[in-house]
Amino acid sequence: MRLVVRRGRRSDSRPFLQLLLALAKFEKLPEPNSEAKRRIIRDIFENKAVNLMVALADGRISGYALYYFAYSSFLARPTLYLEDLFVPEEKRRRGTGGA
Repeated sequence: MRLVVRRGRRSDSRPFLQLLLALAKFEKLPEPNSEAKRRIIRDIFENKAVNLMVALADGRISGYALYYFAYSSFLARPTLYLEDLFVPEEKRRRGTGGA
């Protein structure tokens, strides 16, 4: 298996949203509605409010990380906040999350 991690692209929107729905199901949370899906894609690719990294196994998206930068008053410096790190169960134990 060839594993590649790269910044998400707008063309990754559909597989990313499929993984987001899988995360909601895994966490037993309600799925995001269509407006929330549009908003997250806009916030990633237009507003640059959050960042998306995708993991590709043999050229297909097999996981993602969603993160943003915040500021820590206690450390007195910018920090990275990892909102989601998700790999579907059937694709786990292959090094994707660690990559």
